[in-house]
Amino acid sequence: MNLDEQITKAQQAKKQGLRNIALIVGCILLVLLVAWLIFVFMSKTPSITTSIETPEAEMIVQLSDHSIDLEILQTRLLQSRRNIEKFNENKALVSFSGASSAKLDATLAAAFEHYKQGEFSLAISKIDALEAEIEHTVADYEQTFEQRFKKANAHFEAKQWALSLTQANEALLLKPENALVQALVKRLQVKPKMQPLYSELEVAKLNKDFDSQIATLKKMLELEPNDATLLSELNEVIKTSKFAKFEVALSKADTAIAEEKFDVAELHVNTARQYGAEDSRLVIVQEKLRLEKRNKQLESYKDQLDVFSKMDEWESVKLVVQQALQQFPDQYELKTFEKTAVEITAAKRKLADYLIRSDRLEDETIRGQAQLFLENISPLLEKSPSLMADSNAVLTLLEKKHADIAVRIKSDNRSTLRVLGVGNIGIVTSKTIKLKPGRYQFEAKRTGYKTKVIDVDVYQSILPLEVTLYCEEKI
Repeated sequence: MNLDEQITKAQQAKKQGLRNIALIVGCILLVLLVAWLIFVFMSKTPSITTSIETPEAEMIVQLSDHSIDLEILQTRLLQSRRNIEKFNENKALVSFSGASSAKLDATLAAAFEHYKQGEFSLAISKIDALEAEIEHTVADYEQTFEQRFKKANAHFEAKQWALSLTQANEALLLKPENALVQALVKRLQVKPKMQPLYSELEVAKLNKDFDSQIATLKKMLELEPNDATLLSELNEVIKTSKFAKFEVALSKADTAIAEEKFDVAELHVNTARQYGAEDSRLVIVQEKLRLEKRNKQLESYKDQLDVFSKMDEWESVKLVVQQALQQFPDQYELKTFEKTAVEITAAKRKLADYLIRSDRLEDETIRGQAQLFLENISPLLEKSPSLMADSNAVLTLLEKKHADIAVRIKSDNRSTLRVLGVGNIGIVTSKTIKLKPGRYQFEAKRTGYKTKVIDVDVYQSILPLEVTLYCEEKI
């Protein structure tokens, strides 16, 4: 068998296989069609036994009207009974409608009887009428409740408490368990207590007394804790009150600053901070208070310095200015005060040393230093009377130390006396001469005697200065 014959034979085998598959599928479809026709025929047969449970007993009927779905009818009969039971459970609904349970039960019993007799259309009519009556009654019941509740709320908003309570009670008759109506009635029951509070609130509003408004609203909320309107009003009054108190405190703080009552201003600033800590105006007033207090403190220091300087108490000036410079280190005027105080107090100590140890002024070098010092401190003298007095005292002392001092000379009237480097005294028994303060050498000469020289310090003294000199040792 050549290649072409093999290909042809394979194609024929493939076609035969497809024909066999198509035949099998056709058979299956035919079987399914027959089964479906049998099912349809069986479901449409007029002789079907159906049962439905009734209060009397199990009822067996034969379906004679092929246009009515028996299963749906049975379901509606049972649902109608449940609807009547639910209707009768709502005593308020029964009372509102005036319908009796016996009447509804009789209508349902008639529907069952028609069903039993095979009068399915009549049974359906009874069921339709029963459902329509219940639906209409319930709708009227709900509408009446809503109307009464709506009127009760309207009277409440208009503050017509008596009318609102009447409508609320009538609504409560329809739905005694309704939470919204119960809450409204509860609120209305406290209205006799609320009325005086409303009057208090109005008076507080007229007087713009925010504290009283807040207190009254809190009392009202104790009686009506769920009143969103009262709660919103309370929050708004608190907000307005804080703003008003902030404005008042800020204004008082500003006034106190202007009057330099800084302690009072600080109290008002603290009060303002409680009500508006984030307000930018508070920051401005706080900075103003800080600067004014700083300036006032600086002025206070300057006043103290002026007083102490005028009182010539420069040690006190130095203490105050050192304290002031800790707060105001860059103040030129304070630095000037400090410099002057340091110079004057140092000068006073120096002059005091000259006065206490005046004998040192007998030294020519020290006297020169003292004279130069007096010249250097002369610009300070007009600022300190006591410094000027001490300066004058030292100057007087210097003058005394530099003035001629009387020296009484005593001798034997045989020796020739002289002051070396100054001049001759001569042969005397007693003689007074004048010399400048300082150290001198006195000399005595006599023929046949050894020359005698002594050193004498000439200085200011309370007692007269005396020198006894003559030649005693023979040659």
